Amino acid sequence: MSGPVADTLNARFAFQTEQMGPWQHSYNTPTEQTSGSISRSAARLLLDWTPTDKLKFEFNATGGVDRSEPIVPQLIGVSLQAPDSPVNGPFLLAYPHAPNDADAADYSLLNKPRSNNSQYQFSLRGDFTPGSDLTITSITSYVHYLRDENVEFGGVSVNTANARNLGDEELVLDFAQINSIFQELRVANSTSDVLRWVAGTNFEHSSVHEFNLYDYAGSSEADSPGVAAALTRNLTNTPFYSDQLMKNYAVFGNIDWNVSTPVTVTGGVRLNKADRHAKICTQGGYGGGVDQAFDHLMSVLHGGAVYRH
Repeated sequence: MSGPVADTLNARFAFQTEQMGPWQHSYNTPTEQTSGSISRSAARLLLDWTPTDKLKFEFNATGGVDRSEPIVPQLIGVSLQAPDSPVNGPFLLAYPHAPNDADAADYSLLNKPRSNNSQYQFSLRGDFTPGSDLTITSITSYVHYLRDENVEFGGVSVNTANARNLGDEELVLDFAQINSIFQELRVANSTSDVLRWVAGTNFEHSSVHEFNLYDYAGSSEADSPGVAAALTRNLTNTPFYSDQLMKNYAVFGNIDWNVSTPVTVTGGVRLNKADRHAKICTQGGYGGGVDQAFDHLMSVLHGGAVYRH
């Protein structure tokens, strides 16, 4: 939908959605389970405002959500990392492979694949022309992105009596968030001049947070009594996080000179500066045993006790 809202204001609105029911089904569960549905929607609003003949604004608001179910992979073969696994290993080897049917796939009944992702963006551009040969332009934008997903990697689905996940080679909890702010200010003369120039500066500030939890409680390494257990102390999951802060600065200038009708000379200069700060860590906690595994490995390699601070 588009059209004038007032004498100096025009608007345009657009919306789209995609909806589809689940198409995947389990093949080795007591009751059939389904997955693979699609649910995505997005919208955009554009506003053009011209309060005077020397001033105009362009506003853009865009957003979207995704509540779809990530595709489940099919189990087509097993290669044990720890052949001496007493429970998980035999279970994985005996688990029936997916049939010759693209729709058939198993997933964890305790942590169904899902997504809860969203993104929205706002931008505002303003152009001010105080005279016939000068234009001042400001561009401002903000972007927010959120990803929250569970993704099935193992392709099997059985639960033990105490509700622990059994047989899932890897199950991923993926959470990420991005926030980004951008600002540019520039000045330019008329595009009809023989000598055209532009000068300006811009700044960007972006923060990124990500957290992943890789769960392999049902893998052969998780219950191996042999070498794998001695080195890893029965790792069952690995938490990982990353926090990053990025700042970008720039100043720039450009000149176009029409020397003659067929010849134009162009010259430009730009100075950039980028700052990066990051904290990235594979964590202990969450009952996965990563911290104990590293303590044990350091003790084996260097001898003596290991103290964590």
